Amino acid sequence: MIKRKCKNCGKAFSVYPPAKIKEGRGIYCSMQCRNEGYSKEKSGKGKGELNSNWKNAKKKMICEGCGKEFNAYLDKNHKGRFCSKKCFFVMMKKCDTDIEKIIEQWLRDNNIIFEKQIRIGRYDVPDFFIKPNYCVYADGDYWHLKEKAKERDRRINDRLTKLGYVVIRLLGSEIKNGKRPKIC
Repeated sequence: MIKRKCKNCGKAFSVYPPAKIKEGRGIYCSMQCRNEGYSKEKSGKGKGELNSNWKNAKKKMICEGCGKEFNAYLDKNHKGRFCSKKCFFVMMKKCDTDIEKIIEQWLRDNNIIFEKQIRIGRYDVPDFFIKPNYCVYADGDYWHLKEKAKERDRRINDRLTKLGYVVIRLLGSEIKNGKRPKIC
């Protein structure tokens, strides 16, 4: 057992096993002291100046996705960059991966007219859409070889095929080895 002094109230207490200290625990003597200590840290106030309203603190921010003003909660998990998950995912999808850049350059070099990441139906957003009906996906090996991703990709392929689209999926390793979409 190791003797420690509570960071909140100063009371002495014992920590066992010692590994808890290495994990960053063993700082407070009780849950109550831990909660008070966290609240003080969040509010930026010292001992005896507890701000119990820190969870409701907000700051006006501008969304990087849509440009609207919104209230961001001030906590370590919310960085205040996006007003919603929708804006977050739309912005993340606008960042091209290396394999998307390779396919895009190949399409340009071959004078193939395409649109990037347009919505088809309610949910589907292919990396490239080539008229009249080609949906090209550049799938990263790591994520798209997992079982859940494979199942989701199958559902997307089925949905788009039923709507009359031709779905072409290429893995990142295939793209890097020179494979390109076959477009008739």
